[in-house]
Amino acid sequence: MIKTDQKIPDVGTSRRKATQVWGSLPATGLREALRKAEDEEKRKADAAELQQMFAACAQELESIELEMAGPERQAQAAEKEAEKLRKEAEKQAERARKDAEKAEREAEKARKDAEKAAEKARKDAEKAEKSLERERKKRERERVAQEKKAEVEARKKARVQLAANRVSAQEVTESGSGCALSDITNVVQMAQ
Repeated sequence: MIKTDQKIPDVGTSRRKATQVWGSLPATGLREALRKAEDEEKRKADAAELQQMFAACAQELESIELEMAGPERQAQAAEKEAEKLRKEAEKQAERARKDAEKAEREAEKARKDAEKAAEKARKDAEKAEKSLERERKKRERERVAQEKKAEVEARKKARVQLAANRVSAQEVTESGSGCALSDITNVVQMAQ
């Protein structure tokens, strides 16, 4: 420890103060102590300056990393968005494919139903046509039968009339004076 009767003034951190008190110090170890204190202060100042420089460099490096990471993050976000859109497009395509298959199945079913309906309509039409043909033939047979019946009736009436005429003519010839109307009627009834 330095022993002196002189009070050491407060040097502080300023070189100016150190210079002012330099000459007032005795030529002892106090000058060396002051020099060491001044060197320590300078070292601390240099260290603080270096620390500030390192902090500035670190901040600049971080800024650069952030700037470099920005496009990378954007690229990752764009890639994720593209993947999302791709999956959504695949889902929509799959949905459209299933809808198309469903529509195709429904169209096929509708086609088969239409074919069945057309076949049934054709058979019903054929059945109706056959029924109409049977009805037409039946009416034709009835007409022919009526005509034959009418013809038979007409022939029968003609024969009766002819027989009546013959009987009448014969009776007139035999009697020479004609015959009664009642006698002719009796002959006609007998002929029938």
